[in-house]
Amino acid sequence: MRRQDLVHIIPMLMCFALVLGVVFFVLNSSRFLLQAIPPAVAPYLKPYELESLKIGRQKYRFPRTVILNDVQFSLTQRSRQIDFSIRRVVLHNLLDMIKSPQKILVDVEGLEMQGGNLRLHDVSIKLFLETDKNRKFITYAESVFNGGSLAFDLYHFEAFKGRMNVDSKKIEVLDLSGRAYGGDMKGQFLMDRGLASYIVWAELSHLRAEKLSDINAGIFSQVQGELNGAFRMKNEYGRIEFFTAELSMDKGGQIGSPLIEKIISESASLNKEGGPELIIKDRPQIFFDNVKFYVQNNGRTKMKLGVEFKKKDEALNIRALHDIETPDGIELFLLKSVKTDIFSTATTP
Repeated sequence: MRRQDLVHIIPMLMCFALVLGVVFFVLNSSRFLLQAIPPAVAPYLKPYELESLKIGRQKYRFPRTVILNDVQFSLTQRSRQIDFSIRRVVLHNLLDMIKSPQKILVDVEGLEMQGGNLRLHDVSIKLFLETDKNRKFITYAESVFNGGSLAFDLYHFEAFKGRMNVDSKKIEVLDLSGRAYGGDMKGQFLMDRGLASYIVWAELSHLRAEKLSDINAGIFSQVQGELNGAFRMKNEYGRIEFFTAELSMDKGGQIGSPLIEKIISESASLNKEGGPELIIKDRPQIFFDNVKFYVQNNGRTKMKLGVEFKKKDEALNIRALHDIETPDGIELFLLKSVKTDIFSTATTP
């Protein structure tokens, strides 16, 4: 090789090394992502805004994987704040950003979330993201996920899994399943992002009555057996407009006499003569072959609570239907009033 050739080659090699150094620095530094992520995800976070974003450590793994450790961020809407922390995020094909449309595969491990009365623990997500042709905004996302626990106020859900699809118009949570109150729960969640409305429905099976005492001790501390049921809820423009739930013991169960007496004393329908003292006399509990509890809203300011007990060998049927005033809306009833002594505050329609 001639000396004059080296004069041209050496600067080229130095330039190439400099470019590689810059690329290596960018891939191992969080500065680029801290600038690129907020505008890319902003349309998907509405009505929330990204308040803060921190990346503890970033590492590049050849040929095209970037690993983020100790990621923390917060979302805000007016005075409400939701805090997130993620143990590890793996971007499997970040260098495919030069393609159009851009498609990115992401693994999220160890997600924790705390926002008011909503908490998520130890959630893992496999994400597929697609951006617009200009690679500025995420236009579509789909994922499969599993988690340790989800809690919303007094309601909780463990060992759950499912899949989720998100675009600019809707959010779908499908094939959701997990453990709840000693039994199983399956459900779906559909949200219209434009109208800020959503529908939730779930099927419940093999629930243990004593596990439901956190929701209402006055009722479920007096019930022993296995419960099955379902619930439906519709929210429109930020308010719950429809709610219905039913729990039944198809194989029968034990009902405590204090609960039976309270239900009967509040003007229940009986097919036997005499007061509650004749039915529960000298019996702390009574086995019923069929037990059913159900609740449904009647507008936004009233809930209807129904109870049906059937005992075949004594030809005993107890039915009760009560109105519960909910002047502050269905939301407050589900989060607060449901824990109170419902039959003491209910009225006969």
